[in-house]
Amino acid sequence: MKRILMGLLLALLASACQETGETGGQEAGEGRFPGFAQVGKEGMASHLYIELNTVKQGDGLAHLKMVRVLDEGYVIQDAMTDCRGSFKALEGVQYRDDGSSEKKYPGDDQPMPFAGRPEIAALVKMACDKAGMAQADQPMPSPEAEKPQADGKQQATETPLPENAPDTLKTRTGLLEIGRSGFGAPPDSLVLNGKVVYKDEGNYLALHQMFSLPDHDAVLFSSNCGGTACQTDDFAFLVVRQNAEPAVVKADGFYAYPSAVKTRRDGDDIKLDLGFSGGKRKLAVLKGEQLAIRLEAVPAQPLEEAQCKWLHSDAMPACVEARANNPDCSDPQGDFSGAVMRGVAAMADYPGFVQQGFDQQCQQACRDGKASDYAIFGGEVCSKSKPANAASTPPPLPAAGKADIFNGCENLMGMAGQALECMQGNLQPHAAYKSRFDALPADQQAQLETEQKAWLEKRNADCGKLTDETP
Repeated sequence: MKRILMGLLLALLASACQETGETGGQEAGEGRFPGFAQVGKEGMASHLYIELNTVKQGDGLAHLKMVRVLDEGYVIQDAMTDCRGSFKALEGVQYRDDGSSEKKYPGDDQPMPFAGRPEIAALVKMACDKAGMAQADQPMPSPEAEKPQADGKQQATETPLPENAPDTLKTRTGLLEIGRSGFGAPPDSLVLNGKVVYKDEGNYLALHQMFSLPDHDAVLFSSNCGGTACQTDDFAFLVVRQNAEPAVVKADGFYAYPSAVKTRRDGDDIKLDLGFSGGKRKLAVLKGEQLAIRLEAVPAQPLEEAQCKWLHSDAMPACVEARANNPDCSDPQGDFSGAVMRGVAAMADYPGFVQQGFDQQCQQACRDGKASDYAIFGGEVCSKSKPANAASTPPPLPAAGKADIFNGCENLMGMAGQALECMQGNLQPHAAYKSRFDALPADQQAQLETEQKAWLEKRNADCGKLTDETP
């Protein structure tokens, strides 16, 4: 009898332990998938398991093994993440519920964003914590991105593009995200519902705005190479419809500075003001999946005040600073930073901007160590009214090589007056200068000499006249 009771007790204990083990195993991974920990208890996270003991760090990535539970069976596959926003599952093996192998399970073609996939975000957090890798905060889709963003039938006023480009947009067919073709790649892909729908490998993509139309969504996005050589963005639309493959709509000339772009909806048409190109206003219209670009002439006008002030307050100091690397001030713009270079290039498309006047003002600022008064600058560069009795900036001389300018003058550098006379002697017979001067009509030759004399007198008045005794 004692043995029977002991047997029953052991059986009950074993049964209780088995139930506890199965329940705890789902949490600690010792039940259905020994050694794997369940990622979460609710939603899709409850279908994921991770083998924490095998998580490792290598090449700046966290490598892991995971189980993905399907409606029928499960998948075991390796995966990796950069802990910053991208996750890639490799090809795995799909198993039946009885543990027998069924077939291969496809992996991701490239790293995929996971900001809109909370179950993957939770998996990544566990892996990155285990690997000891700091994880960048991942912004979840905003409330605006969680619902289709419907525009009114008539948007009467133009609006600029949002200053902060969103990483995700909720379209009528699902979540659109920015992805990367590789862990070290720039954000060069568009991913819709976990599928890459557009890739511009090596370039930087940005989402800007979505227009919700009766039978489709039109998402405005752009691409940029990311360097100073790419001063404008190439724009395009991604058109998304139910039960259809997304379409990318492009057109020649559909490029602009993002800060200059303004949009307006007119019925079912999307109209864009792209700023200026060659002194003309550039406009675009999207009708369905047809995109048209046209240039529109504008009347003569001075450069806008804000732009003219930017050139004077930001670009001119760059001209002054360029003298450190360009002592003869022959090409101060060659030392511009990328930001200033892009800004000046943008102004060149606007009506009212005088390129020759800017070149002259920049060289003068480099030589004088300061910019001209704003009133004079505005008249020379921004097509504003020139102040009365203002002396024009002398045209820039063709730059001689540094060696030519200082040739034979090295021993006179201690005496500024003699050094200046020596260098002027090297400049005057310069062939390019002489040919340019001789080609001018007599009245223009006289005007040029008058302008140069006025400039020299102004310089002497501002800085003092150079003499042989000037130290």
